[in-house]
Amino acid sequence: MGQGELMVFIATLLWAVEMVIAKKLMGKVSSNVAAFGRMFFGAIVMLSYLAVTGKLGTIASLSGQQIGWVALTSLLLFGYVTCYYTGLKHAPASIVAGILVLGSVITSLLYAIIDARRFTLEQIGGMVFITMAVLTLWYMASKIRIRKEALLLAPEEK
Repeated sequence: MGQGELMVFIATLLWAVEMVIAKKLMGKVSSNVAAFGRMFFGAIVMLSYLAVTGKLGTIASLSGQQIGWVALTSLLLFGYVTCYYTGLKHAPASIVAGILVLGSVITSLLYAIIDARRFTLEQIGGMVFITMAVLTLWYMASKIRIRKEALLLAPEEK
């Protein structure tokens, strides 16, 4: 495992911990408040990191185009975080994590469109399997939710 893969693995572990904590938090606050908190405190952490490493001044040297890219990616991140936390509030964490696996397929397809990249048969097969697994999970999630609701509505036996 190279350094890149190791860092992504560590990020995945941190993301999983964050998901469990966020899911617990969703019972106490709205998803919008949680999303704002993640973005706000995340920005503070990043600015603090730049300050500690002595690179806070580099923000002032960003060009207009660079600021535009930062704004665009921040907007995309805010959209992701808002949708993610809203989904996490209304669905089990394991289902949310499973559906997010589809992000690898979407990323690959976007990369193919932008860079006109071609995929091998094995890569296409992998994307099809991932997509089918996510669709199965999505289908099963609705069945689980219907069963849970039926159990909650059933009269109590004494």
